[in-house]
Amino acid sequence: MKRFELIAALMLLFIFAGYSSCFAQGVVGKIQGIVTIDGAPAKAADPVKDGSIIEADKNAYVDIRFDDSDVIRVKNGRVVFSLASNKTHLSVVRGSVYISIRKFFASNRTFSLDSRNAVAGVRGTKFLFEAAPEGTYVCVCEGVVTVSPKVDERIQKNVAKDYDLWIKDGKPVKEPKLSPDMSLMTNQVFEDMGIPAK
Repeated sequence: MKRFELIAALMLLFIFAGYSSCFAQGVVGKIQGIVTIDGAPAKAADPVKDGSIIEADKNAYVDIRFDDSDVIRVKNGRVVFSLASNKTHLSVVRGSVYISIRKFFASNRTFSLDSRNAVAGVRGTKFLFEAAPEGTYVCVCEGVVTVSPKVDERIQKNVAKDYDLWIKDGKPVKEPKLSPDMSLMTNQVFEDMGIPAK
């Protein structure tokens, strides 16, 4: 009987280990200022899992690493992470999120974000997504980000490298504009995160 119980326990362990490895998980890297994960003070190497809520106070930030090349910085804000096996979604309640995704979010994964008034879909790119009081701002350093206002998701704007876009409440959505200066400033943040400009 004990042998059967041991075999059953091992089988359950392998099933749960396989199930949990299907889900993405990040690890806290660099921290500056007051940052919490699910209300507790964040420390280096803390896990960021499905449902984690990251809050960074004013002038604070935290880098969440998924591997050597994939990193997400939450700055001056609150972000809810939804990390499933083939889909990653960030709800940006407020603040700035600097995102560099290359390896981890391979072609079989989807990555999306939303704020109070906008949604965005991306794949393998480097960009800033900011939820501000006046609306949502996107600045792309590499790749393309498709952004839509929540009031009408049929309106889709593709924001390419060195372009930016504001989606403001109650205003028509304009075309993305060339903004190499903003792209340069955003790339400086990525360099601080250990992600060099291409």
